[in-house]
Amino acid sequence: MIYKGTVIEIYYDSIVVMAEDCTFKRIKKSDGLEEGMEIYFEDRDIIKNSNFTIKNISKGVAAVLIFAVTSLYVLGFWNENYKSVALLAVDINPSVEMEINKNYRVIKISALNEEASKLPLEDLKNYPLIDALEEIVEMVETAGYIKKDESNRVLVTSVELKSNNEGDKNLDNLIMEGKKKIEEVSNERGQQVEVVTIKSDRETLNKAKEENISVGKMEIYKEMEDENKNQDKNEIMELKDKKSEESIKEVEKSEKVKKNNNENNGNKNNPIKEEKENNKNKKGNENSKDKKDKENNKNKEKKENNKNKKENENSKDKKEKGNNKNKKDETNGKDK
Repeated sequence: MIYKGTVIEIYYDSIVVMAEDCTFKRIKKSDGLEEGMEIYFEDRDIIKNSNFTIKNISKGVAAVLIFAVTSLYVLGFWNENYKSVALLAVDINPSVEMEINKNYRVIKISALNEEASKLPLEDLKNYPLIDALEEIVEMVETAGYIKKDESNRVLVTSVELKSNNEGDKNLDNLIMEGKKKIEEVSNERGQQVEVVTIKSDRETLNKAKEENISVGKMEIYKEMEDENKNQDKNEIMELKDKKSEESIKEVEKSEKVKKNNNENNGNKNNPIKEEKENNKNKKGNENSKDKKDKENNKNKEKKENNKNKKENENSKDKKEKGNNKNKKDETNGKDK
């Protein structure tokens, strides 16, 4: 039997189709399919035990129920699987951008530059976030962009797209778990790979899209701009073609990058802030030392003055005693 339906979701090994009778069927994946596309399929294409059907209901009631259930199902299905809750940019050069749903699965992935366009990124749709991160690095390594005898950095930038301002701790934990796995596997292979993670916001994301650059590199540009207010705007263009290793080096002391990585690694100390605090304490200690030295000099001077005063007083007393003695001797001589 031949069926007609609309492609609802594409997985890496199968697709979900809504047939004309409003039932959902999982069928074998074919090349060239896109969501929303109308297709024809046969019984042999259907993966068994994957149907969503309503049976043994009169046609009139079934029509109403199917409409209601389908509407609710599709709405819930959409919110569950198609609504983006976060966007992640992965910069190695290639630069890749992906969106994930509330189940932390990839629902959209795209190349941001020519190097990334050569990677089979579409295969990663519906992958769990951690697996997708690992696979991207694997693809980049296979393509020859990760060198064994060189230091390689992967910049992962996350942007939460939810309407509320609550931080997604699960997302943070998954990113850190992915970072750990990537670094461990790379280390076992004798590679030097460091994953640097930062957070951004929708405003920066919008600016990045205007400039056709990844949000991670736009975040780096912002840090560079903060360091140098006269930053040349053309440097955005230069960042597009730079490896993340080179980009990160230019903002190595970026407070934002180091803050996020230290917090994610369980170290809440900000090295930049700590350095500033140390300098402040050092300066305070120096001022305190100067103040103490001045106080000591003042006390020493006061003590010296008191000593001189006492010596003068003793000398005066001695002189007076001598004068009194001489006066007494003169008186005694006169009496004699």
